[in-house]
Amino acid sequence: MTRYLHRPDSAQGVTTSATGIGNEWTTEVAVDKLMLKSWKGDYLHRPNTVQGLTTEGNGATSIGNTWTLEPVTAAAPTASAALEGYEIITSDASFTNVAPFAKTLNCPAGKKALSGDWYNTTTSLLGQPQNPATLPQDFLKVYTSYILPNGSGWYAYASFLSSAQSQVRFYAVCATAK
Repeated sequence: MTRYLHRPDSAQGVTTSATGIGNEWTTEVAVDKLMLKSWKGDYLHRPNTVQGLTTEGNGATSIGNTWTLEPVTAAAPTASAALEGYEIITSDASFTNVAPFAKTLNCPAGKKALSGDWYNTTTSLLGQPQNPATLPQDFLKVYTSYILPNGSGWYAYASFLSSAQSQVRFYAVCATAK
């Protein structure tokens, strides 16, 4: 059961509770310090004793009511810790005035697709804009592309309108996710 910092309906004090109005605290910032104001109007307080927490009503003027926030940096997991067997699979295709077609790339057994895409490998078209709204008729238009529902590969539905033969490379990024 999740427990929250709780201000009970007593003279002062702090405990924990699963639910209730006493779980509501308002944050107040004073310079670089944070204060937590309870529903009763007093503040979370660290008294000058060996241990303990309580509440006190003097706000920022009381030593023990202000808390310093310190960033905690944890090492991000490395790609090798989160993924195994990372690989990019590709499939090249050549087209000349082709009606809409479907292209599916399947990841190797036991791997899942993380992403996929395509690019035009025709030398004369490299570096040209790929915005479908402004494409000249010599480009591939991808209507939709997505990871297959079961994650086993990547799917694209496209058409290519060109008076000359053109080449496109489809690819999927696959890996074994931990």
